[in-house]
Amino acid sequence: MTDWSVNFGPANVNLEEKVNDHAALTFEEDSEESFKIFHLVMDLYEAPFKDYTDHEALANDKKQWRGMFLHYMIANHGLDMITAAQHTGEIKEAVDYCVMKNLITTDEDADGIHLRLTNQGERFISETEDENQYYIDKYEIFANTYVDDQFIEFDHDDGDDLRFIAMRFDEINPYQANMVINMFTGVFDDVAENWEQELRSDKFFARYLGGAAIAETDLTDDQLEQVMIAARDR
Repeated sequence: MTDWSVNFGPANVNLEEKVNDHAALTFEEDSEESFKIFHLVMDLYEAPFKDYTDHEALANDKKQWRGMFLHYMIANHGLDMITAAQHTGEIKEAVDYCVMKNLITTDEDADGIHLRLTNQGERFISETEDENQYYIDKYEIFANTYVDDQFIEFDHDDGDDLRFIAMRFDEINPYQANMVINMFTGVFDDVAENWEQELRSDKFFARYLGGAAIAETDLTDDQLEQVMIAARDR
């Protein structure tokens, strides 16, 4: 899955358009010359959820992760109201999830729908922080793992990121882990101003959970088991 954008803007590009339509005029002070510049940005995402076999469970998990994103915006970026017009589709789904889990309360008036964290919503922050710390303590060691026929080395400059592979080995849902990790690495802070666009995007899960979608590795089952043992005994 690929996103194309130009000049660091959020808008997607029609690849059949002319480059000149998106070129920006730039002035060089030293030479006093003006010229056109064009930045083409390509973001690649691994399509997630190929390994899900239970479609109902996937639908419920998607509601949860959208709800977690909305909860993050309420708790960390002061999102306290949405308009009635916004309360549709993915946003309504996220609001409904947060209300069902008693993470927020809602109150509607002429201005819109007010969103407030509950005590459980406050506790949820510390609970997910503990969950994130667990993933760091147990799986960060796999972030740069180098494996060949002779040895296994962690924290290697040429190592592969096996964190989510290791989680799968331990039968942990890597998408849930990826979502929690995003919450504590500032990933969602970068899109806070465009939270509605992000939450409604059909690429939401590819952008934020694509890292967890990598389910295959060149390692044999025996090699992966040896990696897990080496990490445990370290």
